[in-house]
Amino acid sequence: MLNLQVSQKPILEHTDSDGSVILDLAPGFLAVALVRRGQGVRVASAAENQLLGKSTERQRDGFLAGRHAAHLACLRLGIACELIGRGRHGEPLFPAALRGSISHSRTVAVAAVAQATATQAVGVDVDDERNLPAIAMADISWKSEVSRLQTFLSLSDLHAAERFAFSAKEAVFKCQFPLTQNRRLGFKQVSLWPLKSGEGLQVRPHSTAKATAEVLRRISVVTLSCQGHRVVIATANQ
Repeated sequence: MLNLQVSQKPILEHTDSDGSVILDLAPGFLAVALVRRGQGVRVASAAENQLLGKSTERQRDGFLAGRHAAHLACLRLGIACELIGRGRHGEPLFPAALRGSISHSRTVAVAAVAQATATQAVGVDVDDERNLPAIAMADISWKSEVSRLQTFLSLSDLHAAERFAFSAKEAVFKCQFPLTQNRRLGFKQVSLWPLKSGEGLQVRPHSTAKATAEVLRRISVVTLSCQGHRVVIATANQ
């Protein structure tokens, strides 16, 4: 397995006719696609349509946009898949040759997909730009961590740093889950620290089971801006 090096500055950006954006973060190994919701995007197969069940119009829109983004990212890696399934906990299930993750905000859906030879798992989250109340932040992060992230990201807006802490930990959770099946990982069981290289963040575990801690230490986090939306990507290397 390769030690995937993810660039925070996409090497190539491609825009489709429907306004969807595809980014190459590690050409041939990791692609990210962003799709705007509410633009009539459709899933690629009837099998995926059946996964919707009894859903609201908004849930359907988010699901279809997310699957559309995932298919675009898969195609960028040269793989056309008939079905991106859904696990029993709601997680997307990609073909064995791929690792992937999907995220939604009120306006867009984002998918990050990587070759299985490049990383053990992927997690993605997109900032929906809704500030978090202080009582919620107390359960998500520490003031020292938010300050550290604010410096790392060169942000003047404290709320933006708080939202990033939330998004980054959401991406880390999605990344670790396929490897640990740990659904109870808490926000404060994860802390984020800048890498010495300055290219992204590393994860430090707190009060977690040994197996989960070993996975968390292998996860790195990067962030980028796509069409004005902050996207956070976590990858797990060996």
